[in-house]
Amino acid sequence: MSLRRAAAWAEVQKIADIKDTSLLERLRNSNEWLSEIVRVLLSNRLSTNTKKYKGRLIRLVDGTTLSQPGSKGTDWRLHAVYDLANSAFSFIKLTDKHTAESLVHDTVSHGEIRIADRNYARVRQLVSVVKQGADFLVRIGWSSLRLQSPDGQPFDLMKKLSTVTGDTAVAVECNDR
Repeated sequence: MSLRRAAAWAEVQKIADIKDTSLLERLRNSNEWLSEIVRVLLSNRLSTNTKKYKGRLIRLVDGTTLSQPGSKGTDWRLHAVYDLANSAFSFIKLTDKHTAESLVHDTVSHGEIRIADRNYARVRQLVSVVKQGADFLVRIGWSSLRLQSPDGQPFDLMKKLSTVTGDTAVAVECNDR
């Protein structure tokens, strides 16, 4: 519904006698209130349902940009964490355009697995996830991270992957060097 239609509907339903411009102003000033409502609803839902896959929480992390009509770019960012076992969001945060996407906007649980796209392949964030006792799976671009073997030598990902067979696992250690 447009704001004009929403204001008209509210008047017909005898909820409020309000103009669309006044409704817009109230919505612009309600960010903290709406954020708190979403936070409470999410925490209530998850506190009663904490399923895990074989003992591990699996959470997808992503974000999107939002723009108001007529904008020439990003006005806000929506950050979200989706809990696969619970089929629900465990974290949602709306920020201004200056807050970057991050794996660690919310609390990382010990033993969970965070899955994210390549925008999240940042060394400090990955190290933070590991230090909190969790694991991650992120897609990386060829030059986004400098990969090294545990002894500090350059890690040849293509060479390592060429040795992988169907039943071989590849473990990569993360440190903050």
